[in-house]
Amino acid sequence: MIRTILVVSVMTACIVLFITYAYAAPSSSAAAKGPAVTVYMQGDSMRFSPATVTIHRGQTVEWQNLSSTQTHNVVDDPSLVTNPADAKLPKGTKPFSSALLREGSTYEHTFTVPGIYRYACTPHEIDRMVGTVIVK
Repeated sequence: MIRTILVVSVMTACIVLFITYAYAAPSSSAAAKGPAVTVYMQGDSMRFSPATVTIHRGQTVEWQNLSSTQTHNVVDDPSLVTNPADAKLPKGTKPFSSALLREGSTYEHTFTVPGIYRYACTPHEIDRMVGTVIVK
């Protein structure tokens, strides 16, 4: 009798664990969501850090403004930068840009086409605040 109760209890616990795991645990694709890398916008130095990142096609880059005194943006659109060389896109890719970001604000972009992307912060382009994303 005690043995039967013990076996039923263990089986019930296993079923509960299975149901909890099957319905509550995120799938591997859900766990992989989110940015592959974060690029920080430095206010005092007027730099993207790191200046160059390498990711794989389909991954996302997040830019985060750490400056308490400067707003920054992320612009990869030759029509919006002062120096067209500061906005490089692989052939057939659509330009992208963020709004001005205040302290703590973020912007994300998912890269679906392999190649080299060069972008700038337009208010600080004159200070050479430019960065590069290499997509493999």
